[in-house]
Amino acid sequence: MNFQKDKRSLEISLLTVEKMVEELPDYFARDELFRQLVVHTPWGDKLPKMTLGGLVERLKLLEENGDLLTPEERARVEAARRAYEDFVRTHRRQVEQRLRREFKSYLNSWKWYLDELRENPEKIADYRQEVHNRRRLDVLIEEANRWGFDLGRDNLQELEKLDAWFRERWPEFAE
Repeated sequence: MNFQKDKRSLEISLLTVEKMVEELPDYFARDELFRQLVVHTPWGDKLPKMTLGGLVERLKLLEENGDLLTPEERARVEAARRAYEDFVRTHRRQVEQRLRREFKSYLNSWKWYLDELRENPEKIADYRQEVHNRRRLDVLIEEANRWGFDLGRDNLQELEKLDAWFRERWPEFAE
């Protein structure tokens, strides 16, 4: 997923965030990690996958680019943020468990990519597509820390180990 800072992308992100917040109760009732959504936009329907990390990432993007939004759009972002945070406060245990599951899923994806890279160094050409999984892990860590959630020490240690290998082998790509 490539989040650009142009106005249309921000408007689509806002519509997506609003849809994700609306879907939170059903998303948790079904115990899904990745949920397909249909978001109606003026530019056609979009089909994002809903995850907590995806919601948080979009909220952060919108808040960081508030200067590109209208006052009405900024108010909608604030309303979505409040609704999300109210949901988290009400369902802390379930949200923590889902964040941990999502973290583990993205950790596994990052590990699989690095395993492929170990076997075939030419896979570094895929880095730009794969790095989003790694960045999503940072989003999840930041959100878990903000709420005092535990992502699992073994998961965090595994990420440190993977990152150390990547930085050592591919320092020009390491962030």
